[in-house]
Amino acid sequence: MSFYQQLDDGLITCPLWNQEFLPLSEVEEKITRDNIRAQLPWSTLLINRGLSDKIFQCAKKVFAILVLMGEPGTVRDVVEDGLTDEHLPLSRKGGTDGNVLESMQPEPRTFKSFATWPSKKVKEFLEKQWHLQAPVLDMTGKHIVLDRKCALPFLAVHEIYTTILIRVYKGTLHPAHQGDGTETNIAIKEFSNESSFSIEKENLLQIQQLQHSHLIKLIATCQRGSTYYVMFPWAEGGSITDLWKREDVQRDRTRILWSLRQMLGLVDALKALHSKNCRHGDLKPDNILHFENKDETLVIADVGISKFHKEVTSLRKMKTNTTATTRSYEAPEAQPDHEDPRSRVYDMWSIGCIFLEFAVWLLYGYRGVRSFKKSRKSVDPMIQNGSFYARHPNGSVELHSKVSEAIQALLEDPPCKGSAALADFVRLTARDLLLVDVSGRAQASVVYEKLEKIVKDAEEQNEYLHIELDPSPRPHPFFRTDSRQNSTSAPVSSPGASQSP
Repeated sequence: MSFYQQLDDGLITCPLWNQEFLPLSEVEEKITRDNIRAQLPWSTLLINRGLSDKIFQCAKKVFAILVLMGEPGTVRDVVEDGLTDEHLPLSRKGGTDGNVLESMQPEPRTFKSFATWPSKKVKEFLEKQWHLQAPVLDMTGKHIVLDRKCALPFLAVHEIYTTILIRVYKGTLHPAHQGDGTETNIAIKEFSNESSFSIEKENLLQIQQLQHSHLIKLIATCQRGSTYYVMFPWAEGGSITDLWKREDVQRDRTRILWSLRQMLGLVDALKALHSKNCRHGDLKPDNILHFENKDETLVIADVGISKFHKEVTSLRKMKTNTTATTRSYEAPEAQPDHEDPRSRVYDMWSIGCIFLEFAVWLLYGYRGVRSFKKSRKSVDPMIQNGSFYARHPNGSVELHSKVSEAIQALLEDPPCKGSAALADFVRLTARDLLLVDVSGRAQASVVYEKLEKIVKDAEEQNEYLHIELDPSPRPHPFFRTDSRQNSTSAPVSSPGASQSP
């Protein structure tokens, strides 16, 4: 097989735009000193004794382009002209300079060695150079402005879902083009709207500064013409909802301790966000991802509507205008007639909703979660079914009666009563998080301290965490749809809400 054929066979087509790229691993494997010498005339090597070393050290990509053109012998002239890999990509200088090419990196420079080439060959070089320009995505969150002729280094791309504003793909990144050198699945979020992309990009860049294991990591952002991309690690476990739906997950003592630790991590992530005057604004189970890594980690994602504020809420007077939230988990202050700006404890209501559903899942599985959601009906067209609060005809808002009943049912059920840790977790949720009155709702830092104590005691005291769960649980009657009617809401106070934890 010819050397040209070896390189040509190494080209991979990126499914996203059907453009070819030569992986860096192919360049490193094929462009060796021996292969370089084998492609050059012996007379050229005799006269230019250091040429093969120079190509090997700083012009491997240039040489690969010329081989793919069938013109490896022209490498001497362009290398003597000073062309190296760091100058790529090149473009025509324009004007009256004909085939003179120029580079804008690392600083502007022209290359006159192309002036004697036929225009057809210059055009071919300018086209084939893009095979060698697929970027490395190294988890630094860098922004890449990509030429339309350049491929992203994906081996496979599958569309997952589409909305009016975005498309989401699952892509498999070539191992030679990402940081730690292993084949990686990543999430690719495509935007056609520059404003939506810019908001998400800026939020993510600020979040990356926190370096928190429970906040989504940014691999890179990319612009290609009028289309924009944000890339994250792919969560093989899906979201919390997907975790809840899985029947093979053992909900035992180990899982409960893991869950408490993960809830602590999520609160710590919110504490970090809130310390930067940021609220997430759309916390829900589908926005918390389940990474099946060594430790299994829950990670807060989808920060597109996160709000970073230069002033704390108490100093702002204008009503918050973020409306793109999921209604079931939104806090009562999200009501359209609520004029005050939303504070960071808005997130604490949402995380309280998630905590309560997590406790239901630990005890009764996904059937219990689903039954609980169906019970939270609303008679108010302004409030979505499944919400954790209800509104009176006079406009006042209170905790949904079915949420109060659920909390009471959990605390009365023997499996929860038998575990002081789980019971304390439910009480913390009721007393500190699911409070309609914003002034009474706890800050993330307060919740973190209390939950940290629960986790620490659970780790150190077997009897504190002790729990006996039926592997095929029959839920408390409240969490069984066949034992009750899904009545509409009658707002009441949360059990234990006026007590100190």
